[in-house]
Amino acid sequence: MPDFGGSVARMQEFSTLLFLGLSKVFKDDLPTHPELFRPWLRVESAKEFTEDGIVTTGFGPMPEKQIGGAFSVDKPKMGTAKEWTLKSYGLGFVAEYELIRWEKYGVFKGITKKLSRSGVDRKNVLAHAILNNSFVSTDAAYTVHNGEALIATSHALLRGGTTSNRPATATALSYVGLQEALTSFATAVNEDGLFIAIQAAQLVCHPAKEWEAQTLLGSEYRPDNANMNKNTLSGKLSIVSSPYLTSQTAWWVLASKESREMSFDQGDDLEFRKDFDQSTWNNLFSMYMSARVAVLHWYGTYGTPGV
Repeated sequence: MPDFGGSVARMQEFSTLLFLGLSKVFKDDLPTHPELFRPWLRVESAKEFTEDGIVTTGFGPMPEKQIGGAFSVDKPKMGTAKEWTLKSYGLGFVAEYELIRWEKYGVFKGITKKLSRSGVDRKNVLAHAILNNSFVSTDAAYTVHNGEALIATSHALLRGGTTSNRPATATALSYVGLQEALTSFATAVNEDGLFIAIQAAQLVCHPAKEWEAQTLLGSEYRPDNANMNKNTLSGKLSIVSSPYLTSQTAWWVLASKESREMSFDQGDDLEFRKDFDQSTWNNLFSMYMSARVAVLHWYGTYGTPGV
């Protein structure tokens, strides 16, 4: 046990050494808590506290030009700009002088590990909220540029018309349901109404459905009949599951994270610091982070609440 002999200077010196040890524990422990959103969501470094994005079209189908006639002209159309602002998160604990004086270092080591776990948990909750809120338009943080839900049966296109990235009726995770999702990708159009080449890459679901997903995507034969028909879904998609998904029945098919216009933007990553109160000799150990999610467009997404 440390004996400070009534000296605030010795207490401060010990406090500094204690912080160095706890800071190392904090940094070493962070990687042991996985950021489960990384397989499906791109992580970016925030460049400004508030940033914005806007969706623009290309051009419609090229019309026929008469010999000697004038060229038809067109111009891109622009959507409404959407902004994203960093949010700050913080948590700390007070280590009273008496606790430092009479307790063992192992107590603080355990508390520091729990602090790092809490920080990574907040990242997971924040990132997975994109999918957890993807079927509703009640929170603007998770809607696309025009205020629509990320996953909807009718998306208004900037050049007119609509498209969909959700089945008309909620569909269970199944062979037919996945085929419908892949068909949706194969027939996807952009804001100009033109077909786009975007490939489905991942199936995202709750751990309660992971075994079913592995059966659907890993079996040699179709798992939904007894005729030994070839399973054309085999190897088509990688599987990502996470307990941070709030629905056990919902599932999503996503394009690669690089091809989608959504991200987890990190301002200040999880940082650990110490403050010393000379009037009480107490230590405050705290953790801080700033982050946000940025959702601009529904390209490369398909989902259903399931049944």
